[in-house]
Amino acid sequence: MRIDNVAWDVTPAIIKRFLPEKTLARDHPQPIHILLDRFDGRTKDYMYIEAASPEAARKILQTRQNNYMSGGPIDNRRKRPVTISLVSHDELTAELRPTSAQELYGLLALCQAAVCMPGAVSKSISFAAPNGRARFVKWRYGPFNALMSIMSKLKGKQSPAYWDVFQVASGAIAALATSKFPSSSISGSQTQVQDEIIMRKLSNLFKANFGMQPAV
Repeated sequence: MRIDNVAWDVTPAIIKRFLPEKTLARDHPQPIHILLDRFDGRTKDYMYIEAASPEAARKILQTRQNNYMSGGPIDNRRKRPVTISLVSHDELTAELRPTSAQELYGLLALCQAAVCMPGAVSKSISFAAPNGRARFVKWRYGPFNALMSIMSKLKGKQSPAYWDVFQVASGAIAALATSKFPSSSISGSQTQVQDEIIMRKLSNLFKANFGMQPAV
């Protein structure tokens, strides 16, 4: 399903709160696909979700079509009316498929930049601050979630992007593993917990795709 007119700082948590309960695909490692420009980190104004069933998709359409979705932590006071449509799996796959190795390595650079943001610049340490390459990244984990969306659709070694995704995923995991925050602060502790959640999801996808644990 495609959702249009989403906020530029939308997060998976906002999407989950917006949707009816138990309508996302529960056996899917990454049912929410928030799209980024893979070179500068800008969030696109549309995204995709994978529903649990045709019945769940109908429920979403019946109860959430043209409803207002909250903005993210930066723009949370602004709500936008969203339109929702059924689309083919092929459309989603085509949207997620990288068109070049440069796109993938651009996404890796965003992952690396996002975890190096100085927390003092923004109100919450978990949000990427304007700085160089990641100046348009509005959420620390946005590039990592975009990478996991790609990984969730990777179809084995026959995929042209297989080894590039291997290298990029390895680099993203290493960047997240080596990021440091002062654990004594509340925001630092919260970020550390969220880092561990994202790391676990990334590692599970890495193992599923490449048959090995990432080296961290």
